[in-house]
Amino acid sequence: MLLELVVTSVMTALLFSQIFDTSFPTGTYAHSYGLEGFVTSPYHDGSSFPEQVNRYVSRYLASTLIRGELPFFFDLARTASNYFSTNSTLIESKRRWIEQVRLYGSKCFASLPTRELRTAFTDTGHRTLQLLLDIESNDLLLAYSNEVKRNNIPPWTWAAISSLPQTHDGCTDEVAALGCFAAVKTMVINAQRIGPLGHRNTQAMLSNFARQIPIMVDLAKTIPVDDAINVSLVVENSQYRHVTLDTKLFKT
Repeated sequence: MLLELVVTSVMTALLFSQIFDTSFPTGTYAHSYGLEGFVTSPYHDGSSFPEQVNRYVSRYLASTLIRGELPFFFDLARTASNYFSTNSTLIESKRRWIEQVRLYGSKCFASLPTRELRTAFTDTGHRTLQLLLDIESNDLLLAYSNEVKRNNIPPWTWAAISSLPQTHDGCTDEVAALGCFAAVKTMVINAQRIGPLGHRNTQAMLSNFARQIPIMVDLAKTIPVDDAINVSLVVENSQYRHVTLDTKLFKT
């Protein structure tokens, strides 16, 4: 029995490592999420390109993920955990999870200031949902896919991920941290296509974020869903600036 639990736990960890690997084809490499607009701003204070990247990614992590999407993810993961447990609230938990997915996904989608970003949200959500259906389908994921198709709602990556069973108490924290690091890593790697970031700066930046993320994930767990808000003037201004660029490397 113990060996079976260990094997299940390892397989779960490997699954999430696969999902959050930056080579998992969800389309995020096509987007800078406002970073391209930020580093081309004429109002910088003379800081170096690596400093600009670090500043923007830090703000994006803190506002969009930690204070915006993760509080919703944690609430969804708790409801999904109740669903996967064998108790009398099974059907009620599934219904509640679907209602939460619809509400939280709509809030995140509505907070995006540009059509480009809303398209990115939907495209990456669709890709993630379809890939998860291909490799790790379950009743909740199928119910979410049907909800997306039937009601034409924008699919949300974190909602799809919350539907996957998690094997131990700390697993949800680990999944959230992996997801945050994957988002940060993609943005930093994409920054190398925009300007002179350099290998050493890249690795130092990622190591610094790796130390910060577990602390920030703990913060996200304390934020009630009613207080979750995806707003940052720096991020929004940069995303609007991206729309006006004559030449773009990224869709957002």
